[in-house]
Amino acid sequence: MNMENIDSIELKMPKTESDRNDGINDGNIETYKNMPMLSLTKEELQNSTDGAKRENGETKKVIVEFSNFYLERNNFPDINKTVNVFEDEKKYWDDFLQNDKKAVKFFDNAITLLNKQKIRCLRISDFNTTGLYGINGKSTPWKNLVKNRGVSDKPGNYGGSFGIGKDAAFACSQLRTVFYATKTIQNEEAFQGVLKLPSYQKGDTYYDGFGFYSRKSEDIHTDPVLKCLSLDPSYKRNEDGMDKYIIGFDDDFSKDDLKRELIISSINNFLYAFFDDKLEVKYDNVIVNQEKLQDVFDLYSENGIDILTKEYYETLKNPQKIVTASVFDNDDVKIFVRLDPNASRRAAVVRQSGMKVFDKRYISGNIGFSAVVVLEGDNVNAYFKKLENAEHTQWSNDRAENKDEAKANQNKIFDKLRATINEMHQDEYETSIDADGLNEYLPFTYITGKRNTVESLSNEVESKTHAKRKKKNPLKKEQHEEEFQYEKDENGNIIEGTIHIGVRDGDTHEHNPNPEPNPDVDTEGKETVSIIDKDGFTSKKQVSPSSIDFRLIEDSGIYKLKFNSKQDIGLGFFEVMISAEQDNLAVDIVDAKLNGNETSIKGNKILITNIEKDTQNELVFKIAEEGDWALEVLAYESEK
Repeated sequence: MNMENIDSIELKMPKTESDRNDGINDGNIETYKNMPMLSLTKEELQNSTDGAKRENGETKKVIVEFSNFYLERNNFPDINKTVNVFEDEKKYWDDFLQNDKKAVKFFDNAITLLNKQKIRCLRISDFNTTGLYGINGKSTPWKNLVKNRGVSDKPGNYGGSFGIGKDAAFACSQLRTVFYATKTIQNEEAFQGVLKLPSYQKGDTYYDGFGFYSRKSEDIHTDPVLKCLSLDPSYKRNEDGMDKYIIGFDDDFSKDDLKRELIISSINNFLYAFFDDKLEVKYDNVIVNQEKLQDVFDLYSENGIDILTKEYYETLKNPQKIVTASVFDNDDVKIFVRLDPNASRRAAVVRQSGMKVFDKRYISGNIGFSAVVVLEGDNVNAYFKKLENAEHTQWSNDRAENKDEAKANQNKIFDKLRATINEMHQDEYETSIDADGLNEYLPFTYITGKRNTVESLSNEVESKTHAKRKKKNPLKKEQHEEEFQYEKDENGNIIEGTIHIGVRDGDTHEHNPNPEPNPDVDTEGKETVSIIDKDGFTSKKQVSPSSIDFRLIEDSGIYKLKFNSKQDIGLGFFEVMISAEQDNLAVDIVDAKLNGNETSIKGNKILITNIEKDTQNELVFKIAEEGDWALEVLAYESEK
């Protein structure tokens, strides 16, 4: 920027008639303080991909460049007025505050920085975008980013919906100062800076605290300079797009740390955008795009890329199945699925732009898988955008106009994913069994329709088939603790007829209002320590899902569990749950047979004994809940 351009800019601090004070703790800025680089990268890439150009009906790949540079003090627009404002703010707040001097410390640091000869800055520039048009409009991309507060007027399928994402940049500035420059497809150009400080008073005049580096004028208007200026001496914009300059960028980040944080955050949040060739990010000598994605993974795999991102990348590269779901339009959701016993059982939920919103859990409790769910249609993106929180990290049905409808629309997606996983697991199991010549163990299909009635377990079962479905807490404590008692033969095997449930002498346990959660398997598939079961089954550890191959089939209300254990289990139990969206529901087991023999049951648990490694077993059971259910089964091994 030459001196002529600098002289055409002045800092204007709008006056106000209100003596109400806005302090240093700006809620929007503080929102992004916890993880500033992650927030900055996510918001900036989201905004850039929202502004992607379209040519001949095709969306162009967006390129975003990050550049670290130092601004010479004499090239800082209206530097003297800026220093004066910070000094006035410090004086006012030092007198105003009696105890917490956080604001005073902020102004001390800022004044020291402003008096340096060079000030660190970060430039963020995007290309193949439309630029921020609407320089003279009211609710336009330029006005909503630069001038308006808390206003978002983007089309429904675009990313931002709260109008506060722009504050992520201010959270990374030690001066809370950001400049914007743009060239647009409407042949507009503009340059303007924004200063976000607390309100303050000087003499008898009250100031808003939000200042604007604007074109010099005799009136109070804060209009931009109608040129696309550059604060970076090594850079000049020659095409449509936007530049953002974060002034006084955080000194805690070295150049190498900054590069690492930007690249890793970009990949963790926009993996699908890179994979689908919608986005390219540049910083220094590193380029992340579809072609170089594997190289960047290799470079940063051991140095920050999230383990879930690695899983999702493998799933996108080598999906075992790609299916679609329909929410508002035909096939408006695409799902990539891969089975892996050691996978995290998570699904990345991804916007049309390629940005991940969150990792979906509670899909399957016992089948290891990884999935990527991409909202491809405009309508489905517009709908679920309204359910996102301000940080764009989750969906909340509380934000929906109709909560039941929101739940139903989510189920259209996740029920399809759950069914796909079950079908793939069934096919995989059949293949493995058939390879060993054991296909006679699999006479039924998995809950695809009613077949001939299986031999009745007992008359008692038939009398309980109309029991109502009820939600239970499987961890509800009784006032006494029960345990299995049994005898073993000379070979150490449990003698079936000697098993019964007894009460421990002297045990008078009180109800625990805060029971420990059910055990689970961690993201690496390792077993975790369990708790003492309150229904009489004593468990020390969960058997890893990868240690048991099984197939659950249903026929006329009777369930058959065909399973083959990869380890000996002397004593243990299966826990049966109805798979629900958030919290799985415990069922009531009313009768069960293990390999043709009656076995003990308690609540939703079925006793298993003397299970030998690499042998085929069959568990047949009935549940009180009427209807067809997607059941999840977990195995536990007891050590007594």
